[in-house]
Amino acid sequence: RLLVIPSLGPRVSCRDRETIDRWVRTGATLVLACGPEDSAHLRAWAMLDGADITAEPLGNGPALTKDGAAAQACDAFELRLSAAHWRPLLWRFGTPFAAERPYGAGRVLLLADPALLTNRGLQTPAAVQWLRET
Repeated sequence: RLLVIPSLGPRVSCRDRETIDRWVRTGATLVLACGPEDSAHLRAWAMLDGADITAEPLGNGPALTKDGAAAQACDAFELRLSAAHWRPLLWRFGTPFAAERPYGAGRVLLLADPALLTNRGLQTPAAVQWLRET
């Protein structure tokens, strides 16, 4: 069970957040691909506590996975993680831009790269491989 939200924005209501929260806690995976414009909306989600997307651009280009394998960033931004439950997954210039955390019986993947899940991001074999393995 997987739900992908390409950008939070104000369109996700409190009721929708509660529904998604329950769904993830019961074993589903939520993937969020957000940019700095979504940072204020992250704070409304309990499951995203301890993560913040800054306006510091990391840009497009080579990135590394947690295992040191090659990956690709499209439009990455710095992801600041202030809670131990977050585990960084992707880095560019030594700075994380993707992380995951367990949440109940499920998990949350937060990508501070709004273009990574678009056609632009999925054109690179490294990005597709990383998504499959994650």
